[in-house]
Amino acid sequence: MGIGTVGIFVPILPTTIFMIIAGYFFLRSSNKLYNKVINNPLYGKAVKDYIEKNKIAKTAKYIILSSMWVGTTISIILFNPNMIILALAFTLTAIGTIVVLSTND
Repeated sequence: MGIGTVGIFVPILPTTIFMIIAGYFFLRSSNKLYNKVINNPLYGKAVKDYIEKNKIAKTAKYIILSSMWVGTTISIILFNPNMIILALAFTLTAIGTIVVLSTND
């Protein structure tokens, strides 16, 4: 949940995915913490919809996918990684894309 909170202020660090993960584990461990996450006015509805309905809004999908691919591309251009890091970056971004596209909208 802490990484997700930092992601609110850092443009390339995602927020929602870390809040979804936190919400998932809070759902299994503490109703009080789970309710705190899903009742947050900033990201609560998105987390609840994903956990309970496997749903991501269409506009959120566009934002998520464009952020992932733009962030990956900028990082590759700026840091000029070796082939292993390059392959890993594109693989993880592709997996994220598949996960996002496999949800309901």
